[in-house]
Amino acid sequence: MKNKGFTLVEIAIALLIIALISTVLITSRDMSRTAGLNSVIDDVEKYTAAIRLFEAKYLSLPGDMTDATSYWATSANGNGDGQIFDWNTESLRAWQQLALSGIIEGNYTGALDGAKITIGKNVPASKIDGGGYLFFYSNVSSVNVRTDNHLRFGAENGGSLWGAVINSVDAHYIDEKRDDGLAETGSVRTMNGTGVTGCIVNPGVDDSYILTNTSNTCRMFFFLEAEGG
Repeated sequence: MKNKGFTLVEIAIALLIIALISTVLITSRDMSRTAGLNSVIDDVEKYTAAIRLFEAKYLSLPGDMTDATSYWATSANGNGDGQIFDWNTESLRAWQQLALSGIIEGNYTGALDGAKITIGKNVPASKIDGGGYLFFYSNVSSVNVRTDNHLRFGAENGGSLWGAVINSVDAHYIDEKRDDGLAETGSVRTMNGTGVTGCIVNPGVDDSYILTNTSNTCRMFFFLEAEGG
């Protein structure tokens, strides 16, 4: 008895099933990515609120407070100038003190790991793979420069957290959700990660995001105060 081949109907059904499975997989992947990006927005809101609660309770910014050792012998004092400055001292102690105070969960060393920032050890991790957060005071952007305390979102790079962590499409999504959708204005800023380009059309001239680039080229900055605040 000869084997019967597939009929056109059977082939059509098989192709339909494959198409449905592909659609489900793509939709699931997109939903997972969107959830990850929304988690960054949630983290920014959570950590900004944590800073404010700490400041109200201790009358100082975490990491910058001059009497931290009066509360926690395992920490160290800052200089009290209102700036969470120096990424390898006050910036790391900010996370340690927020955790020691019970305002955020976690356990952070408050110091460099050898000579570097290590996500999960001295700074908290993001749900975005390879991403972490750092409080810092510095100037941001090559135009419309703003110098203030902010929360950095980036990847480990050369011992720091200056590496690219997301692509420009995702950075634009976060910026639009929280601010004005432009990379170098407002309370949310975006720059190329260290050693890469392709996040912004023309930094300093055209601060639009390159929405055709799906490679990770961006790191982000979230100011703790609103523009003009």
